[in-house]
Amino acid sequence: MSKIYFFTNIAPHYRKSLWKQLLENTKCECHFFYGENKASGIPTIDFNQDEFSAYKKLLHPIKNLWFKSKVLVWQHGIMKECFSDNFHTAVFLGEMYCFSTWLAAIICRIRGIKVAFWGHGLYGNEGKLKLFIRKLFYRLADNLLLYERRSKQLMIEVGFKPENLYVVFNSLDYDTHKDLRSKFLHLTKETVLHSFSNPNLLTFIFIGRLTIQKKLQLLIESVKRLNDLHLTTNLLIIGDGPAMEELKHGFFVEFSGSVL
Repeated sequence: MSKIYFFTNIAPHYRKSLWKQLLENTKCECHFFYGENKASGIPTIDFNQDEFSAYKKLLHPIKNLWFKSKVLVWQHGIMKECFSDNFHTAVFLGEMYCFSTWLAAIICRIRGIKVAFWGHGLYGNEGKLKLFIRKLFYRLADNLLLYERRSKQLMIEVGFKPENLYVVFNSLDYDTHKDLRSKFLHLTKETVLHSFSNPNLLTFIFIGRLTIQKKLQLLIESVKRLNDLHLTTNLLIIGDGPAMEELKHGFFVEFSGSVL
């Protein structure tokens, strides 16, 4: 049975379903190496739950070392794992700011171990220097597992081979979501958007983690402009994150439609 080692910064709660399925897989033995980042505010998987009791030997906590800027620079113990065992594939979080990943990927490639990076890939807003470094980093991997299709197209445009790029998205619990969709097919727009004064208006919806990098103020300001032009709309923002208070107090504005 082949072994696959997953090296990631934390064990985020939204990947619980995926990790559980990989742990239960009988075709390969999947090991997970993960650290902590309490400053991120992202809830993590509770491995003390009974459903994980049979997989303790496949779960390996490691130590993350950080700069004061909170940029991950090193994962202690990764090098040892890359040298100490025979495994078929290493899957790393595709984050170039994790310096240990650079060295670990090189070690794995020298040893003949397949390397995959899983992450955003190219964003499309990189300057020349950052683009050069990202391309250098991503070329350390045999394959790239990407969160979305746009990134795949961007990477093809800068020379990456399409057959080495796989769009796998970002670990939604598909079975649970499918079940919820079937349960709530009868709901109407008025029921779902009842908090708006006029739920029948065109409604823009954002769902995701609230971070400064996503520039959600541009979305809010764009909806305000539409309303100023009497193209009255609603805006619904669903999520939490470090930018929550700033968005509430700094960017939320009043307009003819509603914002929640």
